Amino acid sequence: MVLDCEERSLIETEIIFFGHVPSEKNSKRIVWIDGRPSIASSEAYERWEADELPTLVGTLVLYPPYKIVLTIFSDTLRAEDNGNKSESIHDLLVHAGIIEDDNWFGLVETTQKFGGVDIVNPRIEVVITSADEAVTIAELKAPLILVVKAQRKEISKNKRRQKKGFL
Repeated sequence: MVLDCEERSLIETEIIFFGHVPSEKNSKRIVWIDGRPSIASSEAYERWEADELPTLVGTLVLYPPYKIVLTIFSDTLRAEDNGNKSESIHDLLVHAGIIEDDNWFGLVETTQKFGGVDIVNPRIEVVITSADEAVTIAELKAPLILVVKAQRKEISKNKRRQKKGFL
């Protein structure tokens, strides 16, 4: 389901991923494509993604900007890296088309919480909220563009001064 800009003010969708979420970033492997080496995600991640993608069909599609809150319920007391879990979830949401991109212009806020240990029902609860009350992408980019242009001007000016021997 895709909503027009007119229809969305503050929209929220919740998704629960049951079981262990593997890291996409760790355990990379080398595969050969057309006789050339390439880096691919682990087989465990690829299996998990292939299993999860069909379950996301029909999930509400949100347009940027949005916020994501992940609450992780682990099946073990062993400490795991929150960042790797969230990256796997973010990438899956992008591949499923639920969010457009997980860059900072689209995903303006992400929060990871440890919900505790649940040996019987390990999961990650994901809440995605439209962040219309925050800022739009254009509002984010405009001041950044001005800053970058000013910095480039200053760098050029310093290079000219350096060539002339003033610096």
